[in-house]
Amino acid sequence: MYVDAVEWVELPNVASMALYADGGRLASKPYISGGAYVNRMSNYCKNCRYRFDERTGDKACPLTTLYWHFIDQNKAWLQRNPRTSLMVKNSERIPPAERLAITQRAHWLFNNIQSL
Repeated sequence: MYVDAVEWVELPNVASMALYADGGRLASKPYISGGAYVNRMSNYCKNCRYRFDERTGDKACPLTTLYWHFIDQNKAWLQRNPRTSLMVKNSERIPPAERLAITQRAHWLFNNIQSL
């Protein structure tokens, strides 16, 4: 058990990070991640049919695709936060054709979520 793992600390921290429900008053960074982070922090990707390091295509990890799509769709908001502006800068290095492919794949994922 952690010293700060008490209900009055844990619940606001987790809710703030996971939902960014407080708009940044408690946690300064919304908690978003793609497949690469999940792979690095767990063993969930070990036997997965998707590739955590691919953003587009049939084998691309849905988390990775949706992560980059989220960054692209929320660019203006994320740029205002010093802790998330780096994500936006990284997304701007993705070639336009691949960004379009990410958007198309994200829409496909939204429409076919039951078949994943």
